[in-house]
Amino acid sequence: MNESTNPTPPMVTRPQAGILGLGAMGTVMAAQLALQDEWDLHFFNRSPRPRIQLKLPNGRWFEKAIHCLIEPAPVALDWLIICLKEHHYAQARHWFEALIGPHTRVVIVRNGLELTAPLLPFTTSDHLLPCLVDCPTEQIAYGSYHQLSQPVILTLPDTPLANRFRDVLPATSSSPSSIKTSSPKAGSNSPKVPP
Repeated sequence: MNESTNPTPPMVTRPQAGILGLGAMGTVMAAQLALQDEWDLHFFNRSPRPRIQLKLPNGRWFEKAIHCLIEPAPVALDWLIICLKEHHYAQARHWFEALIGPHTRVVIVRNGLELTAPLLPFTTSDHLLPCLVDCPTEQIAYGSYHQLSQPVILTLPDTPLANRFRDVLPATSSSPSSIKTSSPKAGSNSPKVPP
């Protein structure tokens, strides 16, 4: 008698992503990725946040209870999405030390110049992805925000790491959870990647 054996399917692991900083942009990024439901998300903030609360452009609310660490502790992450203002970086060094491992890819979501320079002491330049963001958002109350337009537009440099990040983002669509990525235009104030 022949016994058929079914091969064990390969174990599929979801990307482990952390969001550091749950202000306006951190809340928007958290909601977008949580709506996709293809990530294991971890949340880090200097003050407690029991939930993500975001009013979407269509008027609906996105709310999700979360576990948010407020003290640095090592967490193995595939991606760390940093949503901090530049003046918060000095106080965040202990977070960078705890969360950026040798294989962690780091996305810096903020507008400005030289986005990667403050993070070079913690990882190599090929693991750093500067990302300019266009997504008007206003605070409604503490920890609660209103995303005023869609989609979230992220401007990424033309690098292999940017292509990998595009591959794991939600597909662009007419839904309020879409993220549209664009490459910088020639001569624009585009994110610079260190050599």
